Amino acid sequence: MKRLFFVVAFVLIGQMYGMAQSNRAKFGLSITPLANANVLNTQGILGGASYDWKSSIAFGLTYVQPINNWLDFESGFDVSKHKFLVTALTHPDEIYSSTRNSTILSIPITLRINFLKYFFVNGGGLFSISPSTDDSALDQQGLGLMAGFGANFNLKSGFSIFVNPYSKFHALINFPAEKGDNYRINENGIRIGVTYTIPSNY
Repeated sequence: MKRLFFVVAFVLIGQMYGMAQSNRAKFGLSITPLANANVLNTQGILGGASYDWKSSIAFGLTYVQPINNWLDFESGFDVSKHKFLVTALTHPDEIYSSTRNSTILSIPITLRINFLKYFFVNGGGLFSISPSTDDSALDQQGLGLMAGFGANFNLKSGFSIFVNPYSKFHALINFPAEKGDNYRINENGIRIGVTYTIPSNY
């Protein structure tokens, strides 16, 4: 699964480079300082461990390709790090608690609909892997969805500033199915970023 993820990443980079040569594409960086995550027990396992969110942060590379005046293709690479407090009942009178960390790499494949000059809504698919996790239940390898809305402000210098509250639903379809199939991470945050428009004569 991880090998497939990086194959898709390299193919996507090639496509981005090719499309940027002929259109006014935007490349940028983002950070999500305000984020939280919920771990959902999708199979309703009784007596399973509980996962309480402690902290989250995310960083990303952003690529935006205009399709027409109101529609953009958007992709990139995101890294999110989450910390949870795990509590489990090991014996009838004994409760065990520990901290677990999860790192998720994601490739969003989304569309952005622009309206009223500054605003947009975006949404689409999400391809994720978990290169580092302290708990196999937090392994988020698979396909998910994301959706959000936001505002974008274009500057005369070619730079743009955007703010994008979003929700990500990781690994709704898990690969392979037996890995992490009991738990899903839903991530919410406010993404803040800067992009630069590649000149048309680049």
